[in-house]
Amino acid sequence: MLIAGDAVVGLSGAALTSASLAFVGGGSLAVGGMGMAGGTAILTGGGALLGLAGSGVTTAATVAVQSSEPFVQSECSKLLAFCSEIAVKKNGRYDIASLAQQGMQKCAEELRDEIEKLSNAENGPDKKLISQMKKSLKCMERCEKALEKLQGSRRLLD
Repeated sequence: MLIAGDAVVGLSGAALTSASLAFVGGGSLAVGGMGMAGGTAILTGGGALLGLAGSGVTTAATVAVQSSEPFVQSECSKLLAFCSEIAVKKNGRYDIASLAQQGMQKCAEELRDEIEKLSNAENGPDKKLISQMKKSLKCMERCEKALEKLQGSRRLLD
Protein backbone atom coordinates (compact mmCIF):
# COMPACT_ATOMS: atom_id res chain seq x y z
CA MET A 1 0.00 0.00 0.00
CA LEU A 2 2.95 2.31 0.53
CA ILE A 3 3.73 2.47 -3.18
CA ALA A 4 0.17 2.87 -4.47
CA GLY A 5 -1.09 4.99 -1.56
CA ASP A 6 -4.66 6.29 -1.75
CA ALA A 7 -5.27 4.54 -5.07
CA VAL A 8 -5.87 1.23 -3.30
CA VAL A 9 -7.46 2.23 0.00
CA GLY A 10 -10.33 -0.08 0.91
CA LEU A 11 -9.26 -2.88 -1.41
CA SER A 12 -8.08 -6.32 -0.36
CA GLY A 13 -7.02 -9.63 -1.85
CA ALA A 14 -6.85 -9.95 -5.63
CA ALA A 15 -8.41 -6.52 -6.16
CA LEU A 16 -5.65 -4.92 -4.06
CA THR A 17 -2.95 -6.81 -5.97
CA SER A 18 -4.42 -5.90 -9.37
CA ALA A 19 -4.93 -2.24 -8.50
CA SER A 20 -1.46 -1.92 -6.97
CA LEU A 21 0.25 -3.47 -9.99
CA ALA A 22 -1.74 -1.27 -12.38
CA PHE A 23 -0.85 1.81 -10.31
CA VAL A 24 2.86 1.00 -10.41
CA GLY A 25 2.48 0.38 -14.15
CA GLY A 26 1.26 3.93 -14.67
CA GLY A 27 -2.46 3.16 -14.66
CA SER A 28 -4.76 0.80 -16.46
CA LEU A 29 -4.44 0.03 -20.15
CA ALA A 30 -7.76 1.80 -20.70
CA VAL A 31 -6.30 5.13 -19.57
CA GLY A 32 -3.03 4.74 -21.44
CA GLY A 33 -0.96 3.13 -18.70
CA MET A 34 0.89 -0.13 -18.91
CA GLY A 35 -1.50 -1.87 -16.52
CA MET A 36 -0.70 -4.82 -14.32
CA ALA A 37 1.90 -6.13 -16.76
CA GLY A 38 3.78 -2.85 -16.56
CA GLY A 39 3.63 -2.86 -12.77
CA THR A 40 4.88 -6.41 -12.64
CA ALA A 41 7.70 -5.56 -15.03
CA ILE A 42 8.75 -2.58 -12.93
CA LEU A 43 8.79 -4.53 -9.68
CA THR A 44 10.50 -7.60 -11.11
CA GLY A 45 12.59 -5.80 -13.69
CA GLY A 46 14.86 -3.95 -11.34
CA GLY A 47 12.30 -2.37 -9.07
CA ALA A 48 13.24 -4.61 -6.15
CA LEU A 49 15.23 -1.79 -4.63
CA LEU A 50 12.41 0.68 -5.16
CA GLY A 51 9.67 -1.72 -4.12
CA LEU A 52 11.38 -2.43 -0.84
CA ALA A 53 12.27 1.17 -0.02
CA GLY A 54 10.36 2.34 2.98
CA SER A 55 8.09 -0.69 3.09
CA GLY A 56 8.33 -0.95 6.84
CA VAL A 57 9.50 -4.54 6.58
CA THR A 58 12.84 -3.72 5.06
CA THR A 59 14.49 -0.77 3.39
CA ALA A 60 16.68 -0.34 0.37
CA ALA A 61 19.56 0.28 2.75
CA THR A 62 18.96 -3.11 4.36
CA VAL A 63 18.85 -4.76 0.95
CA ALA A 64 22.13 -3.09 0.00
CA VAL A 65 23.70 -4.10 3.31
CA GLN A 66 22.65 -7.73 2.94
CA SER A 67 23.33 -7.92 -0.79
CA SER A 68 26.45 -7.84 -2.82
CA GLU A 69 27.37 -5.04 -5.17
CA PRO A 70 26.58 -7.28 -8.17
CA PHE A 71 22.98 -7.66 -6.94
CA VAL A 72 22.48 -3.90 -6.65
CA GLN A 73 24.21 -3.40 -10.01
CA SER A 74 21.96 -6.01 -11.62
CA GLU A 75 18.77 -4.47 -10.18
CA CYS A 76 19.81 -0.99 -11.29
CA SER A 77 20.61 -2.27 -14.78
CA LYS A 78 17.23 -3.97 -15.09
CA LEU A 79 15.44 -0.84 -13.89
CA LEU A 80 17.31 1.35 -16.38
CA ALA A 81 16.63 -1.06 -19.23
CA PHE A 82 12.92 -1.18 -18.41
CA CYS A 83 12.61 2.60 -18.09
CA SER A 84 14.58 3.30 -21.24
CA GLU A 85 13.35 0.62 -23.61
CA ILE A 86 9.79 -0.11 -22.48
CA ALA A 87 8.52 2.88 -20.52
CA VAL A 88 10.11 5.67 -22.59
CA LYS A 89 10.99 4.38 -26.07
CA LYS A 90 8.02 2.05 -26.54
CA ASN A 91 5.31 3.86 -24.56
CA GLY A 92 6.57 7.45 -24.20
CA ARG A 93 6.09 7.26 -20.42
CA TYR A 94 8.69 9.67 -19.08
CA ASP A 95 6.66 9.90 -15.88
CA ILE A 96 7.67 6.33 -15.02
CA ALA A 97 11.35 7.21 -15.46
CA SER A 98 10.74 10.20 -13.19
CA LEU A 99 9.12 8.02 -10.50
CA ALA A 100 11.96 5.52 -10.75
CA GLN A 101 14.51 8.32 -10.42
CA GLN A 102 12.73 9.70 -7.35
CA GLY A 103 12.61 6.23 -5.83
CA MET A 104 16.29 5.63 -6.53
CA GLN A 105 17.11 8.99 -4.97
CA LYS A 106 15.22 7.95 -1.83
CA CYS A 107 17.03 4.60 -1.75
CA ALA A 108 20.40 6.34 -2.05
CA GLU A 109 19.50 8.77 0.74
CA GLU A 110 18.52 5.88 3.01
CA LEU A 111 21.78 4.11 2.27
CA ARG A 112 23.81 7.29 2.94
CA ASP A 113 22.07 7.62 6.31
CA GLU A 114 22.80 3.97 7.11
CA ILE A 115 26.48 4.40 6.18
CA GLU A 116 26.67 7.48 8.41
CA LYS A 117 25.15 5.58 11.35
CA LEU A 118 27.53 2.66 10.94
CA SER A 119 30.53 4.97 10.55
CA ASN A 120 29.71 6.62 13.87
CA ALA A 121 28.94 3.41 15.77
CA GLU A 122 30.19 3.38 19.36
CA ASN A 123 31.70 -0.08 19.09
CA GLY A 124 33.72 0.90 16.01
CA PRO A 125 32.71 0.85 12.38
CA ASP A 126 32.61 -2.37 10.38
CA LYS A 127 34.91 -1.21 7.60
CA LYS A 128 34.20 -4.17 5.30
CA LEU A 129 30.45 -3.64 5.54
CA ILE A 130 30.78 0.10 5.03
CA SER A 131 32.97 -0.49 1.98
CA GLN A 132 30.36 -2.84 0.51
CA MET A 133 27.61 -0.31 1.22
CA LYS A 134 29.59 2.49 -0.45
CA LYS A 135 30.00 0.38 -3.59
CA SER A 136 26.26 -0.26 -3.65
CA LEU A 137 25.64 3.46 -3.13
CA LYS A 138 27.80 4.31 -6.15
CA CYS A 139 25.69 1.95 -8.28
CA MET A 140 22.51 3.64 -7.04
CA GLU A 141 23.91 7.11 -7.70
CA ARG A 142 24.92 6.15 -11.27
CA CYS A 143 21.45 4.70 -11.82
CA GLU A 144 19.81 7.86 -10.50
CA LYS A 145 21.93 10.02 -12.84
CA ALA A 146 21.12 7.80 -15.82
CA LEU A 147 17.39 8.05 -15.02
CA GLU A 148 17.73 11.83 -14.77
CA LYS A 149 19.52 11.89 -18.14
CA LEU A 150 16.73 9.77 -19.64
CA GLN A 151 14.21 12.38 -18.52
CA GLY A 152 16.44 15.10 -19.96
CA SER A 153 16.10 13.46 -23.37
CA ARG A 154 12.42 14.42 -23.27
CA ARG A 155 13.29 18.05 -22.74
CA LEU A 156 15.40 17.91 -25.90
CA LEU A 157 12.40 16.59 -27.84
CA ASP A 158 10.02 19.28 -26.52
